[in-house]
Amino acid sequence: MTAEPSVPASDGVPLSLRLLLGTLGVLAGLYGVYALVSRYPLGQLWPVARWFVLGIVLHDAVLAPLEVVLGWLALRHAAPRTRAVGRAALIGGFCVLLITGALVGARGVRQNSTVLAADPLVGLVVGLVALALAVGVLLVLGRRVPRRRAT
Repeated sequence: MTAEPSVPASDGVPLSLRLLLGTLGVLAGLYGVYALVSRYPLGQLWPVARWFVLGIVLHDAVLAPLEVVLGWLALRHAAPRTRAVGRAALIGGFCVLLITGALVGARGVRQNSTVLAADPLVGLVVGLVALALAVGVLLVLGRRVPRRRAT
């Protein structure tokens, strides 16, 4: 027997689509690393590397556990479809907060006034409103789409 590569996984996403998106993501990441290393001297990349590592540590040590606990507390009694949208909203909200925090922190050390010309707090509000609208649309669409029955 041969396995068909486009057979959907348990969540309905075909394996071929997963592989395509994963490959595109890896290629985009490699291009980004190449562009960064080829355009800037190594001495300028150390502060960027420090921010990158600190962002990963902050996410893994603080934000991810907080997301798990808040998600469990807020969504433990929700329907499965609502739970999925709620988890996505929590992750998106934390991403918006993390990016805004970095921008607010960078305002005090910027050397060029045109780099962060807009107020990051306005961006925070716009990002959270856009996220809330997306969640609302997903919840409304989730109610209108009939559930598939297992066969």
